[in-house]
Amino acid sequence: MTMAGLPKTNVEALRECREFLESRGVPSARLNAEWLLGKVTGLTRVQLYTFYDRPLNAAEMAEYRELMERRAAREPLQYILGRWQFRKL
Repeated sequence: MTMAGLPKTNVEALRECREFLESRGVPSARLNAEWLLGKVTGLTRVQLYTFYDRPLNAAEMAEYRELMERRAAREPLQYILGRWQFRKL
């Protein structure tokens, strides 16, 4: 929740995750934050910014924080996402 008691928006959640992952030394923290939030919301990376002011509900925020912790513990992003692209396939 933000200071005003309102849910975090996509862009606020991305910033929080990026800062958290950077503080833990995770490379490509911004990209990781985008992929993780996309998994939680079902949005593409472009849609995360198109709908930058979309609020996250409590369940989405809880799941996002769990994924952030897993990534900060150096669990591979591919394992967290449960999939990965290979040569556009």
